[in-house]
Amino acid sequence: MENISFNTRKSLCNHLGDTAGNELADFLLKLKRHLERIERTKVDRTPIVPDSTSPSLIIHSGLSQSGWDE
Repeated sequence: MENISFNTRKSLCNHLGDTAGNELADFLLKLKRHLERIERTKVDRTPIVPDSTSPSLIIHSGLSQSGWDE
């Protein structure tokens, strides 16, 4: 969907007034374009080597905060 339909824009204008309805419709289109751009340029950032100081590694490895269980 490239644009907001005529009926949707007309309904917004009827309920909110012409100025506010058109402003909201334009804002929604800008937001849609912005989200599409973010989705296209999104890069997943997954660490290859886990951080050795992360609490989850300390808990799962059985190590205490000092480094070794006594």
